Amino acid sequence: MKYLIVALLALISLKIDAQNTLLVFDNSPRETSSFDGDKMAFYDLRDGNRSQEEIIEPVEKYHANGQLAEKGLIVNKKPDGLWKKYDENGRLLAKIKYKNGKKTGKWIIWDNNGQVLAKGRYNNDGNKTGSWIYWSSLDHKYLEKSF
Repeated sequence: MKYLIVALLALISLKIDAQNTLLVFDNSPRETSSFDGDKMAFYDLRDGNRSQEEIIEPVEKYHANGQLAEKGLIVNKKPDGLWKKYDENGRLLAKIKYKNGKKTGKWIIWDNNGQVLAKGRYNNDGNKTGSWIYWSSLDHKYLEKSF
């Protein structure tokens, strides 16, 4: 979500001149190499290394009935930031986070009735860490497991 807000703010504050296009992105200047309405490509201007291109693509997928199914960002072909998943009726089913394609941070998954099915954290290596809580809505069993 942070990346989406920053990207939208960056688009609003777009400065175009004869030389290039500059954006403020994560509090650091970056030069955009292209923007086709769907994807943005950035180069980091801090070290002048143009090989560190960053492609950012907002993703929205929909159910057959037209309801939003999933929303997030792809950065360099990997999920990044907060992703949200919804059922066919628009109810939130999951809030999950990625960093460079790896699971990270707090994850919460709900069933169709809003009952938490799983809740816990992933470390920066993409592994479950700390205490995870699981709930089975079928047999009403609760489990807490430490990692």
